[in-house]
Amino acid sequence: EATRRLAEAREAVSAATDARREAASDRATWTARRDTLAMSLRSQDGTAALLQTGVDGLLGPVAEHLSVERGWENAVAALLGVLAEAGLAADGEAAMSALEHARNRDVGAVRLVLADDPSMSGPSDGADEAVALAVDGALAARGLVSPVQSEADGLGRVLDGLLKASWVTEDIEAARALRARLPDAVVATRGGDVLAPGWVAGAGRGASSVLELAAAHEEADAEAAAAAQAETAADAALEEARLGEDAARQALSEALSALRQADAEAARAA
Repeated sequence: EATRRLAEAREAVSAATDARREAASDRATWTARRDTLAMSLRSQDGTAALLQTGVDGLLGPVAEHLSVERGWENAVAALLGVLAEAGLAADGEAAMSALEHARNRDVGAVRLVLADDPSMSGPSDGADEAVALAVDGALAARGLVSPVQSEADGLGRVLDGLLKASWVTEDIEAARALRARLPDAVVATRGGDVLAPGWVAGAGRGASSVLELAAAHEEADAEAAAAAQAETAADAALEEARLGEDAARQALSEALSALRQADAEAARAA
């Protein structure tokens, strides 16, 4: 019986060791992915440097304050254009102060979106929406993006203005059909191509927008945290299994000692 328990304890240690190794590997993988994505999210202009200066009223990258319906990140980023990689300023005064700071520090070109701007106009005309929705798969872009903080009404109004008369479709054919119905519309495909009055833009094969990268970074961050918790739990389970093995080994040693003593006593009795 003691031998069987020791064998089971050793199997438990082996299983716990494998689980701990797998958890550590998962944590390393997700942590590396998170850190790589964080580097990819850094603006190529002076915006990132400006955000790190600690200027009052700067709230961080815009991408971190937006929640976009999964799968439409590239389309929404294409519609926002360079503003998808902008910083977020609390209001106009904060933005002006930040611009002055950027000029004084010579950090280069910067882009800022206001978290609140009373001058921004409202959402698209309902009549346009009825026409757009007649095109199969067409969706109002504004309905796919929202502030991460639900109480951020000011940023919601800014998004209303920035994405006014902006639509998304699955592909170029649907985008062209929508533009034929609404000549003033700006239409982005799921892949990030844009058709607009007077200009078009192509996303390129396999390109990832800052909003898609931000969503992937958020996922990687959550997975890394979960993996770290799993590793901690695996460490505890391994320690418990090792204690169990030590106890089983001690029990077997005591059983063998008792058996030898019994054999010796039987020999003396004979």
